[in-house]
Amino acid sequence: MSNLDKLKKKAAIDAAKGKKNLVFSIIGLMICIGVLIQLNSASSVPGTDFIEQGKTQIDIDGLLPKFDADLLATIKDSTDAERVLLEPEAFATTLYNSGALLSSWVFLLGEPKYSFASGANDPMPYRGKVFRARGEILDARNFIRVIGEPAEYWTLLKTEDGDSMFFVAAQVPEDLFGSDNFVLADGYFYKNYRQRINDKWITAPLFVGNKLEPSVPAEPPLTQPDMRMLNKLQDQPIGTDNSTLELDKLKEMWHLANVAREMRRSPEKAAEANQAAIALDFSTLTDLVKNPELYRGQIFELGGEVVEAHTGRTGENSLRSREISSAWLRNSFLGDTLLHVKAADAFAFDAFHGNSIMHGYFLMLWAYIDRQGASRRVPVFVVYDSREQETLMPDDANPLIFGFLGSIMALGLILFFAVRRENRQRNEAMRALADRQRRREQRNANKG
Repeated sequence: MSNLDKLKKKAAIDAAKGKKNLVFSIIGLMICIGVLIQLNSASSVPGTDFIEQGKTQIDIDGLLPKFDADLLATIKDSTDAERVLLEPEAFATTLYNSGALLSSWVFLLGEPKYSFASGANDPMPYRGKVFRARGEILDARNFIRVIGEPAEYWTLLKTEDGDSMFFVAAQVPEDLFGSDNFVLADGYFYKNYRQRINDKWITAPLFVGNKLEPSVPAEPPLTQPDMRMLNKLQDQPIGTDNSTLELDKLKEMWHLANVAREMRRSPEKAAEANQAAIALDFSTLTDLVKNPELYRGQIFELGGEVVEAHTGRTGENSLRSREISSAWLRNSFLGDTLLHVKAADAFAFDAFHGNSIMHGYFLMLWAYIDRQGASRRVPVFVVYDSREQETLMPDDANPLIFGFLGSIMALGLILFFAVRRENRQRNEAMRALADRQRRREQRNANKG
């Protein structure tokens, strides 16, 4: 290989190195610019987005059967004599139509409430309309009015507001309604009815529905847990397998959900309570598992990644809530113990992609068997707030970071132009050296 070829090869290698240095400089600059843009966007705190619950696309009124106005006009209740009678055709039609009535429809209608005062004076506008009531059963009996027809379940109810009403159900309940005899009654208003019960004549509005549903009395808004109620809870022993859906039926859970709901409605009070919340670390978790009764009803600060969350319908409860929200949290600092959290109504447990910080009341220890067959026991909390966990930096950290990155960018620019200048000078030097070498070889050839 001639000296000229060697010089060309060396020049090509140096040029490749120069290009590589230039590419690395450009990549470094791009990384710095990207970090600056990210820091600038992260320094602004976005607002919390709430997804508005959409209304149903179905016209519920259109699903309900329509009563013939002439048929409703045959119903009479102006005198005591008329009030003891049941018009055969009109009553049979109302009873038949009630068989298609669903409690979910009544909820979506806004749980229409009957006006006892107005209906007593002018019942006609209410006739054939659907209403919802809750109350205590004062009297109940199966009654066969027509031979060969199924028995009807007639009850006298005392509503939550203290009014009396008759309710006749097309279906006889298979189970009792519990010690409170408290029920949900959805039905059509028929007429002001008069009936003799225990040798006493009672006049009250008569409603006709499909069936009575078990319910519970409403609990007024509360700001503090009732420890007399919570202390009756029994934590489940490890080794037993229990569905967390059973939690939705616990009156103690709904009691804490009541308190948590009121806490959500008072951000100032929640912020003050959060300052004194018990941080759930591994040491506290160990003691909580050993002595759960000491922590029941106390406010905790929880942290972790939401691994599963959902909101679904729930049954009758003391908050009159239609939905219950649940989630599972994983925190590596707590070992392999998960946390189970609940909240009344729709609660966006999975609103954040990273870790979340929550505050809530400790309810109990819940036992179950996991998918691998291992016995587990998890603490259950009823929460009232949730926020995204942020990595905090000192107030003066951002200027320092921007200054550092700015210096790196300046050095990158200097390096970029230095590499370009070096490459240009090297190429010029190599070209001059190659020219001299070529002239030298030419002179030597001429002498020979």
